[in-house]
Amino acid sequence: MLDRRIVVIGLGAFISEVTASRAELTSTDPLDPSRWRIRYSPGMPPRPNAPWHFDFPHEDGIHYVTTRSGPIRARSVMRMRFRIVGEATFKATQGDAPARIRLYMQRRGDHMRWDHASYRFWSGPLDLATGEYTLEEQLLPGRWINVAGQHDEAGFWAALAEVENIGFTFGGIFAGHGVFAQGNARFHLLEFAVA
Repeated sequence: MLDRRIVVIGLGAFISEVTASRAELTSTDPLDPSRWRIRYSPGMPPRPNAPWHFDFPHEDGIHYVTTRSGPIRARSVMRMRFRIVGEATFKATQGDAPARIRLYMQRRGDHMRWDHASYRFWSGPLDLATGEYTLEEQLLPGRWINVAGQHDEAGFWAALAEVENIGFTFGGIFAGHGVFAQGNARFHLLEFAVA
């Protein structure tokens, strides 16, 4: 009898965890912070705060900010609108290129190695500064680059058909290698859409 209780209690905890994960993915509000993850960013919280914002770190940096997605092949544009407030300058964690933000998508099955270079794609960059901005890119293969900095039409269309994560990344010459603030600054996401 004791063994059954352990199994039932364990199963109940597992079902609760799965239910919580599904609830996270069923929110239809793209600005619900619980739908987003801050990834590969030492010292940053795992998710943005509500209403949707985070404070830029003062070292190493903010790297990837993503949300789950399904296929977006039938869509034509990815767009975000954001505001940066504060008094700061922004630095890339690597190299001398300006600190930048880019739209991002990741194909399901990516293991983040070179043999999957066309499982991640980025839009053109926008240099970071305080103010309000819109970053928008057509979902066309000539407008996005892969990990190797190349356009790959076949890889791009496959990624759109099997997208798992979308969002944006911060970096300099390397699209997702991070940026940090010299001074205090806060990032507010105002809109994120794939239409």
